Amino acid sequence: LHSRVSAGSDIETMMQDEPVPPATDRPGEGGATGGAARRQAARSAAAVPASRGSGIASTAGADTASAPDRSRSQPQPRGSGGPSVGPTTLVGKVLLFLTIILRIVLYPLRRVAQMLFPPKEFDGVAVPGVSDRAAGAFASMFRRTYALRGVVAGGRGNTEGGGRVSNDGGPPFGSTGFRSTIDAIADAAPVSPLMLVYLHSPLHRDAGQFAEATLCDRSVSGYLQGEDLIRCFGASIHTADGAQAADLLGAGSYPYIALLQVKGGGGSGARGRARGGGNATVEMLLKMEGRALGGLNPNQFLVYIQTCVRAHRATLAEAEARRLQREEEATLREEQDREYREALEADRRREAERRAEEDRVADEERRRKEVEREAEQAKAQKIEDALMKMGEEPPHKPGQTTRLRLTLPSGKRLDRRFQSGDFVGAIRAFLVVHFHENGIPIENFSLSTNYPRKTYEDDGITLQEAGLCPQAVLMVHDLDA
Repeated sequence: LHSRVSAGSDIETMMQDEPVPPATDRPGEGGATGGAARRQAARSAAAVPASRGSGIASTAGADTASAPDRSRSQPQPRGSGGPSVGPTTLVGKVLLFLTIILRIVLYPLRRVAQMLFPPKEFDGVAVPGVSDRAAGAFASMFRRTYALRGVVAGGRGNTEGGGRVSNDGGPPFGSTGFRSTIDAIADAAPVSPLMLVYLHSPLHRDAGQFAEATLCDRSVSGYLQGEDLIRCFGASIHTADGAQAADLLGAGSYPYIALLQVKGGGGSGARGRARGGGNATVEMLLKMEGRALGGLNPNQFLVYIQTCVRAHRATLAEAEARRLQREEEATLREEQDREYREALEADRRREAERRAEEDRVADEERRRKEVEREAEQAKAQKIEDALMKMGEEPPHKPGQTTRLRLTLPSGKRLDRRFQSGDFVGAIRAFLVVHFHENGIPIENFSLSTNYPRKTYEDDGITLQEAGLCPQAVLMVHDLDA
């Protein structure tokens, strides 16, 4: 509802007079189910104040019959179906239209201005090489116009101590543009020199005096040429590169000197900082301009520069010390990691050797037990075979038995009767059983007689054939002794 009413009866009457469209799920057919539900909820909420304000019953049928035509006199609400144009949109469209008209009208003037005032040689910093040519031209003009009044100690072209000495005298201004110089210094990290920026205003009354009396002074120019932590950049503000540098550095008066520290990587701009080329960040360490700069003598000017250079040198030394410490820590960590890996590898080798030794010992123990088991099995089989061959001792029967005396290696004598038809192997079987039952450690032995000297190695002959009947004495010899 978009109409404003004050009485509760008017609210209820308006709610009742408004036709409720049937519920539907398809858009465009009398509204959505949610609209009907919201109107029904609003009708229910308006029933209470309506009954309190005017005493009208809250029955929907009675209210509808009492005022059938009031809804016609109510103003129609503005629905959301039609497009509405706000004042902001209208103003924006008007401004866009005016901008297009102005561009069309001013285009001929722009073309005429370009023909009357064509771009100069050093205009347009976006043109490749313009900034570098402007810097080179300024360096040549400065040497030619403000010549060094003295000669740097060490002579023309001297580079003793690793410094840079200008051939023509004066500060060693480079032949690269502002952003190119910043990029070159940023690439020289971590030992990045400071950037001395001199902005020259040819029409300023103090510019020539400062350039000749201070910058071209023997001590100042000699220091700037010999100091390896200073990179000099000079530009005229009448060139595009110089004007851009003045705008970035916030130059307000001339002559202008700034000492900048170039740092690699991005960073948010702040007061005393300017964004350089690429990803370099430029921090302003010293700024001198106008009459305050012109009132300094060369010694005072040099003190300011040397103070900043000493601080920068200390900062670089501290950064180098931190870098060396980080490298040392990294080397130490690498050595510790290497020693740890070597120790771990040694532990692995020892563990592998220990396991191999354990496997070898276990294998030998298994083979030994297997040999012992086979030996025990062979011994048991031997005893069993011996018992079968030996048989029982027969009673004495003349002509059928023989009596043998067996003399052991220990001197002990054994007497036993055998059948005359028994084989020599029966004697050997008897001894095997005797040794086993009495725990005598004799495995291999031989049988022989002293007289006549004869050894019985063939177990397949009978005692009768061996000449051991009716009695004989045999010597038992331990072959393993």
